Amino acid sequence: MTCVGVAGVAGAQGSGQTSSIDATVALSSKQTVLTQVGKGGDVTYGWNQLEGSAATPSGTTTVEILGNVDYLNGSGQFFGFVTLKFASLSTVGFLMEGRATKQADGSTKLKATLKVVDGSAAFTGATGAGSFTGTRAAALGSPIEITLRARVRLR
Repeated sequence: MTCVGVAGVAGAQGSGQTSSIDATVALSSKQTVLTQVGKGGDVTYGWNQLEGSAATPSGTTTVEILGNVDYLNGSGQFFGFVTLKFASLSTVGFLMEGRATKQADGSTKLKATLKVVDGSAAFTGATGAGSFTGTRAAALGSPIEITLRARVRLR
């Protein structure tokens, strides 16, 4: 698992401050439950738990995705949650809604919007939003690499 980096995280300490999160990270499947149905198994639905981490100046940041998929021939919607756990023991969670688009070469492009659910420790009461883009080089369940960008504001 290669992690490119995370910058500007978990720096918000007081009410009204904003933290920018900019992370590029590789994530691997830890658990997958997928079902194929339809003519020739062309519809795939189920869920996938992916995890990865990145080294930052303040320590390791862990990224977890709990994603549900509904794909036709490898493309379709996905939704679920993204959780960031910082070395400072702060956590921030996002609701994720996205789309996967299978490419002619067999890879898949991923794009999602993110909305803050809330956080813990320094991110308790957080609000905000963001997005990520990414790719998967092989079949569903194989590793992905995403670039996540978000702005998180403390209340």
